[in-house]
Amino acid sequence: MIPSHPEKNPTVVIAHRAEVEHLERSFLDLLPWFENIIVVGPEHPQISQVVKHHGRSWINSDSPHIVELWEEGMRSRESDWYSGLAGLRMSFMPVSDGVWLPFFKLQGLH
Repeated sequence: MIPSHPEKNPTVVIAHRAEVEHLERSFLDLLPWFENIIVVGPEHPQISQVVKHHGRSWINSDSPHIVELWEEGMRSRESDWYSGLAGLRMSFMPVSDGVWLPFFKLQGLH
């Protein structure tokens, strides 16, 4: 399911603060679709272990601002395209063969 062309393989940055109720399930739902997933937020040993076990990145950050968490994640990996997510409270499923997450191209962060 993961695209083989780097330009079609965005980096997904999941910004979370203290709410982790749905974080692990949402992360696992994204795994088949995205190779580059970075979770940024306060330390949570149980979920960070799951993220790292699947070869994805976890960045500890105590920032209370979602935008700062996204920026920290984007600075940690160079990519042409990013998708910033926050407040994950649902399972992610494709609705069609088209793009179903909001992607945006950023310049000047690295």
